[in-house]
Amino acid sequence: MAGGLEGRDVNTEKKVLGTNWNYVTDEFLFKFQTNVESAQGLMATKRNVPRVIASFYDTMSLISPIIVQMKILLQDICKADYHWDAELDSELKTR
Repeated sequence: MAGGLEGRDVNTEKKVLGTNWNYVTDEFLFKFQTNVESAQGLMATKRNVPRVIASFYDTMSLISPIIVQMKILLQDICKADYHWDAELDSELKTR
């Protein structure tokens, strides 16, 4: 997977199953900037965590380890019995 997006040639990229693929270097490119920006504008609540998880599009399950970690976080939030609109504590926010 590509380390950074600077210096990349968009003429060598194609979309494959919704994921950018550089066919010259044979690398998949994941662009999380939109997901991160939309998540930063939300308050950290039980209601917004699934919204952020669902915003990732991964048809080939290449980033599933990251998504599983987010789902484990949601499971911990549910076990802690937070109300849907209550703000999470600082320990859960940093995870």
